[in-house]
Amino acid sequence: MTDVAIIGAGPGGYVAAIKCAQLGKRVTLIDRENVGGVCLHHGCIPTKALIHAADIFHDAGKAKDFGVTFSNVAVDFAKTQEWKSAIIKKLESGVRTLLKAGKVEIIQGEASFASSKSVIVKTPSGESALDFDKCIIATGSSERMLPGVAVDGEAVMTSTHAVELKSVPKSLLVIGGGYIGIELSQMFAKFGTQITIVEALPRILSLLDPEFSAVVEKELKAMGAAIYVNSKVLKSEKRGSGVATSIQLADGSTKEISTEKAILSIGRVPHTESLHLEKTKVQVDKGFIVVNTQLQTADPSIFALGDVIGGAMLAHKATAEAKVAAEVIAGKNSSFGNLVPYAIFSDPEIAGVGLTEEEAKKKGLSYTVKKFRSASEGKAQILGDSNAFFKAILGPNKEFLGLHICGDRASDMIGEAVLALEMGASAEDLALIIHPHPTLVESYGELADVILGKPTHSL
Repeated sequence: MTDVAIIGAGPGGYVAAIKCAQLGKRVTLIDRENVGGVCLHHGCIPTKALIHAADIFHDAGKAKDFGVTFSNVAVDFAKTQEWKSAIIKKLESGVRTLLKAGKVEIIQGEASFASSKSVIVKTPSGESALDFDKCIIATGSSERMLPGVAVDGEAVMTSTHAVELKSVPKSLLVIGGGYIGIELSQMFAKFGTQITIVEALPRILSLLDPEFSAVVEKELKAMGAAIYVNSKVLKSEKRGSGVATSIQLADGSTKEISTEKAILSIGRVPHTESLHLEKTKVQVDKGFIVVNTQLQTADPSIFALGDVIGGAMLAHKATAEAKVAAEVIAGKNSSFGNLVPYAIFSDPEIAGVGLTEEEAKKKGLSYTVKKFRSASEGKAQILGDSNAFFKAILGPNKEFLGLHICGDRASDMIGEAVLALEMGASAEDLALIIHPHPTLVESYGELADVILGKPTHSL
């Protein structure tokens, strides 16, 4: 018997375990793999580590512009992978230390429901029943498959396989122009891979404001990438020592493309199929578990969070939801809001929070749009960031409804925008903040001045 059984040890599950333990609960954490989940082992951390290495290699080629010359710059990708794996190992060890400190029991196995108060846990040594008072489902998601695409993990891969490659491919076809596909495309392009992207929708990064996706598309093409939009992959399979991919183009004609490798990246689907949810009162909609604002399912004993409940499939959303679920289980009055920032580690980076212009328009809101080309600022000039700009969506009283950033380190800069929206700040409030100079974040002050009609460093 345990107070709280948690299925899934990703950024939602392990944080829920730590928080429940801190609130005095006996916790059992169950996962069929290692603690940390997809984010730590196959997603967020490995991809960003490899992107960082790619940036350094790519920037070395541009260093001569400011008088720094390198000779014999080369990539030992196997060594890069060793470095990446060491980071993952260190972070996993840290998570295990935190769980141990909270006296969380960790079981490596697969859990499925026997009832609304019990799960069956399968481990290499057999099966056992575990009764609980409350349960949190945090099983995450997996890559969506596509008919006709023969994923074998070597020639035709998913993103999980791609981050484990031991050498840089000469050519790569990426199926899907969402954020995962674009991040991987630019990362490999910087290492010297010839990239081809096939996207079924009219543009890559289709969930973004078109102004932002257009900048990333321009950079991809400058790297030599071929991009096919409004195009469908009919078949992709290993052929000889490479991959043959047949696509239907926007005009209806077909084309076969030969590459060394291919990556399928068309989104993710929730992990619910093996949970035996039919033995509980939990309701599912299109594979996603239905919850209320307190992360509680239709079964009072069972909570769910992260990718498995839909919405933005982001690690930081799952982590925030985990804290709410733990507090509710402990008897506190807590609920989850909808303000979730996003960050895309493309080149340039894109980050944002709140409404886009299109979303504000669809909601019928009274709004205005203000932009500031932060590429003109001192730090952006030093970094050579010619693409940087801010776009703010404002309400009638110049309050922020949404704020989106394109440019170097946008992922690090978005925090101030999140705070502004969370606190209901206006442009007047933002203008009162003194930002250090020269920094990228000082662009917030100039943006506020632009909104108020009194810009200092722009016309």
